[in-house]
Amino acid sequence: MPDMSLNNAALPLDKIRKVIKNIPFKFKDKQIEITISIGATQFKKGDSPIKAFDRADDALYEAKNTGRDRLCMSK
Repeated sequence: MPDMSLNNAALPLDKIRKVIKNIPFKFKDKQIEITISIGATQFKKGDSPIKAFDRADDALYEAKNTGRDRLCMSK
């Protein structure tokens, strides 16, 4: 989301998480709930793509390790 602050990105990212959770999904005739965890960050002045990716990856693992089906953002 180019030119969007991390704070402003929270609402649309969380909406994506909720929409995916509410998609009806069946597997072998059983209703299955699908969830996602999202880790996000934003580029800082002087960041390399790898450095920003590593922060987002750390935020994703925080989301997974603290209960899943979450959005975590790293500043």
